[in-house]
Amino acid sequence: MNRGKIFTQLVLYFLVMMFLMVIGCSINDDDAIYTISGTVTVYGTGTALEGVTVDLTGAATASTTTDSSGNFSFTSRANGTYTVTPSLTNYTFDPVSTVVVVDGADIANTNFVATSTGGADAYTISGKISGDIKVGVKITLSGDTSGTVITNDDGTYSFAGVLDGSYSVTPSLTGYAFTPANRSVTVSSADVTDNNFIATVTYAQSDLAGTWNAQFLKVGSSNSGWQHATATIDSSGNLTAFSNCNDSSGDTTCPTANTIKWTINTNGVISESGTGAGTDVHLTMASNKNFIAGTSTTSSGKYQLMVVQKAGSSYSSSDLYGTSFVFHQMKVGSANEWKYGSGTIDSSGTFTVTSETTPSGTTATSDSPGTVSVDSSSGVVTFSDDTNFYGFLSSDKKTIVGTETDGSDYKLIIVQITGQTYTAGLLPDAILNAHMLAGGTTPAPLWAHWTATAVDGTMTSGDWVSSFGGSAPAASAPVMDVNGVVTIAGDTYHGQVSNDKKFMVGARTLKDDSDSTFGYALIIHTMK
Repeated sequence: MNRGKIFTQLVLYFLVMMFLMVIGCSINDDDAIYTISGTVTVYGTGTALEGVTVDLTGAATASTTTDSSGNFSFTSRANGTYTVTPSLTNYTFDPVSTVVVVDGADIANTNFVATSTGGADAYTISGKISGDIKVGVKITLSGDTSGTVITNDDGTYSFAGVLDGSYSVTPSLTGYAFTPANRSVTVSSADVTDNNFIATVTYAQSDLAGTWNAQFLKVGSSNSGWQHATATIDSSGNLTAFSNCNDSSGDTTCPTANTIKWTINTNGVISESGTGAGTDVHLTMASNKNFIAGTSTTSSGKYQLMVVQKAGSSYSSSDLYGTSFVFHQMKVGSANEWKYGSGTIDSSGTFTVTSETTPSGTTATSDSPGTVSVDSSSGVVTFSDDTNFYGFLSSDKKTIVGTETDGSDYKLIIVQITGQTYTAGLLPDAILNAHMLAGGTTPAPLWAHWTATAVDGTMTSGDWVSSFGGSAPAASAPVMDVNGVVTIAGDTYHGQVSNDKKFMVGARTLKDDSDSTFGYALIIHTMK
């Protein structure tokens, strides 16, 4: 017996087995192959229906037909979400389609019941999802027949082969809410289109946890000013620590830790409680969950606008080099006025304003506060030639929010880095929360907050709350250009959509019913 040869064969066998084991262990479940199968039968008799076309869409596309037993199957399917839809002339199906999720196993019993239409026409129910999410939303049809589909990349969906009758359409996706929550649909000898929904992110208390940089602008009949602070918030909403506290009077006293608590609801609205809580505090979080805006009344009766940004982990001055920007500014004190403009930050960090607009008009300029600097750990922004400015840079390095004193006036300045490309035209469908601070003559100074809903290009307002009464803005048709600048025909409003398209900062002149100017306002919209 050749023991050497046998030993060599054993070694080779062992190595091959180990190789196969390693390969087997490295296979990802997403690469595994599974089968989606089901049966189509006839309503009332339960007999098999042959020749039904069954389409598969979603993670992959395919098509097959039922056999003489009414069976169909799609083999070699990877993990993912799919929609299965049957069709056959002169038949309707229940469900009209169904969503299946392959997750490490075959999917069986994807069954349908076919009913002869007797020559009656069948129709389609369709619509779209817009807002914070479009693709991957599950749409459920119920009523005289049922079905489920998943929205396409552009948010559209449809249920074909639907007979006259009454139905309900309901969207769902974990982490999102939809407006409306569902729609009642009546099919009567025609397709029913535009069953549309707006998706908004849902919020949890844990979204507040972290370090936040806050800037405040305060306006009153006297003693206007600004304030800034950094706060740490725990997962329960308690403001547990403060730093970087200062205000326009030079007071660096911070609030007492654990005397203020923020509570956020599922719609992103934040309320304030505790022994250190303010009055009429109303804040909303943008759907990026890194930006908060709000209004309140201070203990001394001033009205204030609050802008709060989640702190990042590290920063560099060069994050801003070689960029362009748009800014909006609100000035209060001896004079009340808004200003907006644009400019550039060059490769050396020189910050230059090239154009600015006030209520008096637009002028070209070359004003510069010098070189911009960003603290690498705190994100604090300063300028070499403007020692009065103190700002914070956002965690995505795209927004600076700062305050400064200018003689007897006080400013809140929001600088948005541009360069993003937007879809020009009417604003896309969305639900936004708006906060406004205005200085001027009676009824100003004032604050207000409301909900703005954009549908098919028209923005309407509701849930109006203000320090003076009044009413919500009239319906309008805001238009956005490719640079994210938003304007309204016949109105002084000028806004800029954020780089991530989750909030909007704007300025506006306020007028009374006789078209007389009484105030100048800074307005911040956060997308729900």
